[in-house]
Amino acid sequence: MPPICGEEYNMSSLTSQDGLFSDRVFKSFRDKNGYLWILGINGVARYDGKYITNYKPSNTISYHYIKGTRFYSIFQDKKDNIWVGGKGGLSRYEPSKDTFIPFPIGEKGLKDVRLIEHYRDSTIWVSCVKSENYLINIYTQEVNKQAEKYLFTSSLKDRNGNIWLSTKKGNILKNYEHTGLQFKSGINDICFTPSGNLYIATNSGVEVVKNILNQKDGFNGSKALVTPKLWLSNRNVHALEYFEGSVWAGTNNGLNRLVLDKAELPEYIEDYYSQPRNPFSLTNNLIHDITCDREGILWICTYGGLNKLDPSVQWFNSFRYDPEENNTLHDSYIFPIHGDKQGNIWMGSYTSGLSKYNTGEKKFKWFHKDNSRLASNHITQIYCDYQGSTWISTTDNVCIYSMGRMLPVKFTNTKSNLQNNVNSIIQHPEGDYWLGTKDKVFKIEKIDVDHYKVMREIELKGSGSIISLFVDHYNRIWVGTSKGLYLIENSGELKPIPYKKAQYPVFRSNIFQAIGADVDGNMWFGSEIGVYYLKNDSVFKNAPHKVKFKGFFEEDGLTSNYVSGILPGKNGEMWFSSWKGVMKYDPKGIGIGSFIPYSFKEGLVSEKYNRNGYYLDSISNTAYFGSANGVNYLSIDKEFKESDVFNVLIHNISVDGKDIEVIHDKENVFAEISTFGGIGQLQVLYSSSSLLSPPKQLFAWKLEGRDEDWTYTRNRELLFQELGVGDYSLVIRPVSPHAGLESSVYITIKIKSVVYRVLFGFLIVILIILLIYYLNRFKQLNEPQEKYIYSKLSSDKSSEIVERLNRIMKEQKPYLNPELTVNELAEMVGINSVKLSQVLNDFLQTRFYEYVNRFRVEEFVVCLEKEENQIMTLLGLSEKCGFSSKSSFYRFFKQEKGTTPAQFAKNLKKQ
Repeated sequence: MPPICGEEYNMSSLTSQDGLFSDRVFKSFRDKNGYLWILGINGVARYDGKYITNYKPSNTISYHYIKGTRFYSIFQDKKDNIWVGGKGGLSRYEPSKDTFIPFPIGEKGLKDVRLIEHYRDSTIWVSCVKSENYLINIYTQEVNKQAEKYLFTSSLKDRNGNIWLSTKKGNILKNYEHTGLQFKSGINDICFTPSGNLYIATNSGVEVVKNILNQKDGFNGSKALVTPKLWLSNRNVHALEYFEGSVWAGTNNGLNRLVLDKAELPEYIEDYYSQPRNPFSLTNNLIHDITCDREGILWICTYGGLNKLDPSVQWFNSFRYDPEENNTLHDSYIFPIHGDKQGNIWMGSYTSGLSKYNTGEKKFKWFHKDNSRLASNHITQIYCDYQGSTWISTTDNVCIYSMGRMLPVKFTNTKSNLQNNVNSIIQHPEGDYWLGTKDKVFKIEKIDVDHYKVMREIELKGSGSIISLFVDHYNRIWVGTSKGLYLIENSGELKPIPYKKAQYPVFRSNIFQAIGADVDGNMWFGSEIGVYYLKNDSVFKNAPHKVKFKGFFEEDGLTSNYVSGILPGKNGEMWFSSWKGVMKYDPKGIGIGSFIPYSFKEGLVSEKYNRNGYYLDSISNTAYFGSANGVNYLSIDKEFKESDVFNVLIHNISVDGKDIEVIHDKENVFAEISTFGGIGQLQVLYSSSSLLSPPKQLFAWKLEGRDEDWTYTRNRELLFQELGVGDYSLVIRPVSPHAGLESSVYITIKIKSVVYRVLFGFLIVILIILLIYYLNRFKQLNEPQEKYIYSKLSSDKSSEIVERLNRIMKEQKPYLNPELTVNELAEMVGINSVKLSQVLNDFLQTRFYEYVNRFRVEEFVVCLEKEENQIMTLLGLSEKCGFSSKSSFYRFFKQEKGTTPAQFAKNLKKQ
């Protein structure tokens, strides 16, 4: 099974040039907070999508330090501790100091840790190079040396929660017990496919154990073990990972994609290598580890840095002319594109003829005036009709390719020259054909394969050249010209209705070069300045000149106003090609977030995409776009996995050039700005914990106190000018299906007037005078007075009040009232407020609000476990339990439980 040239994948990378500690990377790991940890030679790094923090042995132990020089293994335990193992032993991350603390075992500590994994309950398993294994209790730090003499090389949790491990001696274990699987060669890595096949990476290739997860009566090695005859790029396989329907293998010489059949066994292999001239290829061919994180991103650790294969950007593949290849596109400057019933894609150029690409055989065939009956190599239009014939218009003649023959077309019943003027061709569902020339539209009928009769000539007065024709859902013909847009009903007089800039102020141009419709029949028109939308029944409901077009321009999110192509998506979205890349319009988006831009990072081969160079194959749902540097194609069925809840990360806040302190509380971020007189400029730089492509991430923000509605954006910077006196709260949140307000960032802004500042200064002076007076008064007192000198309570009396108080709190739950006061509670107990305060302060050693909020926290925990409350947000649930503000809720909850509400809820779901 020899390898073949694979589908194009564009990879990004993190290397030492980006600030990484080294280019030699051994391991990557995504923690529960979304941070990516990178291990390798001379350090460990933490990456948040924008900034890299390196932990090195050369740093001091109190800041960004880690012991050792080579790091191979990383693990996050039940307490969310991060453990890292390597040649220097075992280290545990200390968040409060932002550094790693060496974990001692014995006087000398551990040496050369290669694997860390969960064992049982609260213990982790640590395996070292000399086949020494240890169990460590994450709570007590107790260490127990194990009798097993294995060096574990990899571990994996299956869909049932079982832990599978491999060893350097070729063993496979399940939950640390032998399965009976033994291989002659050492095992480096293992992975599962969805159906339960186990893939095993060895020093001699790849082995497969079929359906091992579904074998209830024990493993039958003779029937289940498969040794595929694979032509890997190198037999020494270091890493395996299942990703997007294939098993990916990392070797000493490149990346291999094992494409699977229906039984999830290897069918063929595609190879990927480092290409020095391609910045989007692998950075190095020596691959040490491959990991797919929970966002569906594939991370590839190499000796040239960390490579990232992001499924949210793997949309576009390409065809280009390669003079050194025989099976290639004939030219890279492509204009018209269309596809026939046989699955062939036809692509034409202005100087070199055209190519026919067989999508099944993946082969190109060229046509030009020297090997066919084309009169010119300048192709102006290609159209494939319902009968399977392909129309090809050149500057000198029109041909039809049918049944393997290229035939010049003869037109009769007309005095017009249709041989060198056809710019657009389309077939109507009723069977007739429409041709667009420099100033007319022709309706023609078929007489023979190469003979067509003109039935009607329709002159479009003042139209200029016909550029595009389109039949809408109501079988009407739309005509795009260089001097306006026209609509023709395919019945009666065929009188064209013009739509021009003079009658429609929304139009910024009269040149309409692309026309399309979405799945609901709504019309879209691409022009030299913007794209325009028309509701599907608008022309029926209104007089022709009263229809309402809606325009979209660069200020609305278009990458370019020059829109050259329009294609529909399957869920109402639209695809646009332009003179600055390709865009997708999301009808569910809001504002500028509706347009998702694509660039070279997503595999585009050019910025400039040509008119007539767009086509959608409705059978395979593949879209094609012709450009000045080849053809891009993508499957519009392919949808990337949306990120789970990602948090907003604040990188910097500045007010008039001065930085403001940002308080990070694990998953929550707060900042407070207080000033006088106004703010000239407020700048906020932020990103998210999602590592998917930034264009796929949408944020919403609102300046409460000024704005009523949310603003949606994909930008990572907010800039506010001239904020006046008032109280504001800037809220920034991610927009994703699972993100709630607990993922938001709150920035409190209080701007007081200058008069207030003067009054504030005056009050300070008064307070200082009063303070001096009372200090002198205090010195005159000979003896300190007790707090409740006139209302002493006995211990028995206090106990009786506490018992009555606790009973009322449990049975009547007055704490559910967010406005509960000490007077109201004292009245319920039957005592005055002074006695209640005395009991709380002296007998219970607490304050009124601490006592009440303790009951509210416990009520929140009880409510959190109830199924009917699962649909409520954490903030809504806290209000139900009596808390009146988010800040007090988070502060008291963490004080009582030692963690944030969001983390507590996550831990509760795992139990």
